[in-house]
Amino acid sequence: MTAKLHVIHHDYHATHSSGLRPIKALRFIVLHDMENTAYNSAAENTGAWFENRASGGSSNYGVDNNSIQQYLDLGVTPWGAPSVNYDGVHIEQMGRADWNYTQWLAKAAGTLDNTAWLMARLNTITGIPLRRLTDNQVSHRVKGVITHLQATRVFGGTHTDPGSGYPLDHIINMALRYAKQGV
Repeated sequence: MTAKLHVIHHDYHATHSSGLRPIKALRFIVLHDMENTAYNSAAENTGAWFENRASGGSSNYGVDNNSIQQYLDLGVTPWGAPSVNYDGVHIEQMGRADWNYTQWLAKAAGTLDNTAWLMARLNTITGIPLRRLTDNQVSHRVKGVITHLQATRVFGGTHTDPGSGYPLDHIINMALRYAKQGV
């Protein structure tokens, strides 16, 4: 784990949301990818896109290899994945759904590190456990970490990000290490 400074920036505000929600309603950390490989500017590019009414979507955060952007407050419901918008904290990450495990680790090391730190921080704020959920647990709305692909599989939809090669167990382990450090 690198000893780097993690900062959440608030440079963009997503246009689309479905109103307010209490923090206690949050059950899931939902991981997405941006389908954007601008390694050091994807979070900013996505933030600018979410400010556009044509975007048709939003998330709470965007992460790339060198930054974390917050697009919507935690108390605002994003348009990230239909069945888990109200109770999900949505994180868009630089990367592609067609990447394999090795590509994620090689091309998105900074993104994964930033996301892991953010997940640990969200665990502190929301109490969402840093654990991978089974499809059955997701359908019963047990608290934990899921991907948009899993939300699609359980509740329906068309999105398959961040793909089957996404290193979910690896990033959860990284987040657990950050949580032990007290972020």
